[in-house]
Amino acid sequence: MKKLTIVATVICLSQAPSLEAGNPILDTLKKWSIGKGENLATNTAEKIVRTFLPEDIVALTNGNVLTMQNGTWTQVTATNLQGAPKQYLVRLPATEPQRPKVLSRGKMILDEKIVQDKVPGKLALQVLQSPLPWNSSQRAYTTDLQVGFEVSGKASPRLDSPVTINLTGKNAELKPSKITIGKMGQDGFANISVTCDRHDAEARVILHSDFGERSFDIPVGPHTSELKMSASEKRIFGYGLGTATVTVKRLAEDGRELSDSNSLTVSLSADHGKLDSSAVTFPSGQSRAEVKVRSVGLGLARVSVESDSFKGELADLQFVFPFGFIASALAGGCLGGIGRYFRMKNNGMNRKSLGRLVVEGCVVGFLIVAGVAAGVVVVQLPTTVIGTELGALVIATAGGYTGAPMLDKIKAVFNPPGRNRPQPA
Repeated sequence: MKKLTIVATVICLSQAPSLEAGNPILDTLKKWSIGKGENLATNTAEKIVRTFLPEDIVALTNGNVLTMQNGTWTQVTATNLQGAPKQYLVRLPATEPQRPKVLSRGKMILDEKIVQDKVPGKLALQVLQSPLPWNSSQRAYTTDLQVGFEVSGKASPRLDSPVTINLTGKNAELKPSKITIGKMGQDGFANISVTCDRHDAEARVILHSDFGERSFDIPVGPHTSELKMSASEKRIFGYGLGTATVTVKRLAEDGRELSDSNSLTVSLSADHGKLDSSAVTFPSGQSRAEVKVRSVGLGLARVSVESDSFKGELADLQFVFPFGFIASALAGGCLGGIGRYFRMKNNGMNRKSLGRLVVEGCVVGFLIVAGVAAGVVVVQLPTTVIGTELGALVIATAGGYTGAPMLDKIKAVFNPPGRNRPQPA
């Protein structure tokens, strides 16, 4: 008869649902009352009902509840609970994986909570703006983050034991780095300033507390703020003999290259020189685009790039007279003609004078060099060599050596043997 009285007392005090098999409250009561007197079992059941919310009994049984003991939050279970606490923490199981969340705009309600006089408050983060916008005065991407305990209804009790949370940032600066929450509800939320100096760093906020450790990735929202150009050469040969590669970069507000997920098309123009394209497109995920400019005459060239909102200008591309280039081409042609002369002499085919072969080599070598510079003739040389004095010397030498016989063939095509011979009467 006494056992029935104990069960009835438990039901009345807790107003719990029917104690069916597998009910965590019933299982806990049974565990606590084994080998103990009936009065102790009754007192234990009364303590459960008065201290813990029904939904927290499972967490208590699994060791995921902490109470304040001797000034520190201490893990308690059904077997080591000392007294009936007015305040306790419920944390996530240690076995549950803690993957980083994204620090999204608005309020984020987490599963961790604190209970004060049976009033629960869940740990919450409130982000003012996400992705983080650029703050021109601070020269960084910034936002405000608020941390506190969200409660339902109007109740917002003051905590008997405040909760301390330490914050650390990865590629981010947090001020302050330590907060103490002494009240539940919106009035108890603490404000933290989050700052990221660069948009391309993987920034993260980490919360350390008695609840455990929580990580949050910080998204940054950079935008194109500038178009910047640079040339592979600042001085190139004029009269169409020189080319330069102009690289256009799009930069974010922090001054670093922006690899945006959206493509961007910009227009280009040159007041002097010739571009191989009047528009270039930055592909998705890339921060650079290239265009080639060929010299026209001599002088200073200005290449401009423009989009709907931005404009950039390059004004240090100089077209200079190709003294060294021409000299190298002529010298290479001479060397090729001399080489041709000695080969013909050794083979017993020397029907031309040295002077004639040198002149032919100079002419043919220079024409081939000009053709290569103009892109009409393709050679297997590195692009860093073509358009230089060394490249002109090599190409002209080869052209002067092999090109002289071509003049004979061309002459034979237009003036075949016998064409100018007198016709018989």
